[in-house]
Amino acid sequence: MLHRLSPDDLFVPDFPDFENFMYLNQDSFGSGIFPKTSCQLNCTSKGFSCNFLDLAVRQSPQGVSCDIFDKHSQPEYAGIEMTRMPHVQSDISMTAKLGVINSQFYRFLRLCSCKKFFVFQMVRLIVFLKVKGLLSF
Repeated sequence: MLHRLSPDDLFVPDFPDFENFMYLNQDSFGSGIFPKTSCQLNCTSKGFSCNFLDLAVRQSPQGVSCDIFDKHSQPEYAGIEMTRMPHVQSDISMTAKLGVINSQFYRFLRLCSCKKFFVFQMVRLIVFLKVKGLLSF
């Protein structure tokens, strides 16, 4: 039984010739990664940055940096309301309500590769919560 490979997403920095190296080549020893008969790779983006899950990954001469990627910043998702947070007037404890900030704090701390990205994301979250009426301080 043959299974089709599903590599999902690949981020290949510093390798501009990757498209020529993606598939195994029967004519040369040791070149290529994926067998063309069972895997089809499609290039969806080229350049020095890409969005992967909830990360914005950028490459610069200083190295690779990561920031939070928010789909709502894209025009096709901007009008979709997707807030999954307890309402400020719900009957749960204030500790649980503020857990949203705490959990996002640790998420941003883990994912953001530099301090300015982390601070920006935390300010953005607090402003969002205030505007939506989910934060009352």
